[in-house]
Amino acid sequence: MVNLRDILSEASDLRLGVPCLLVDETPGQGGSHTAFKIVFEDSVKWAARVGHDSNNWKNGLRAVKTFLCLKQQCTAIKASTLLFSSKHPVLYSERVSGAPLAIWNLQIPQIQREVFLDDMADFLL
Repeated sequence: MVNLRDILSEASDLRLGVPCLLVDETPGQGGSHTAFKIVFEDSVKWAARVGHDSNNWKNGLRAVKTFLCLKQQCTAIKASTLLFSSKHPVLYSERVSGAPLAIWNLQIPQIQREVFLDDMADFLL
């Protein structure tokens, strides 16, 4: 796993030296990532997603390329800006408020989720 000081240093570098801190909260845990909340001196908030498996970084970059293409093609979708560097396998993004997708999974019947995901896959392919 990437050192937390490295995450903060890299985030600051990506914002041209603006100092930042980790928010004193338990980081979010997903199936493949840990998400840390970062706050910059000027109150800008970012998320730093660190993969559990550093060998899976190439798959993460492929997902980023897909996301960036989707963001360019569908400008009406509110999506955060993604940033990363070659130093560490960390994906930085603007913080977007909202609920985790796990909540969505519990509230929408499985058949509707499958239809939505099938439609999204058709769109991306």
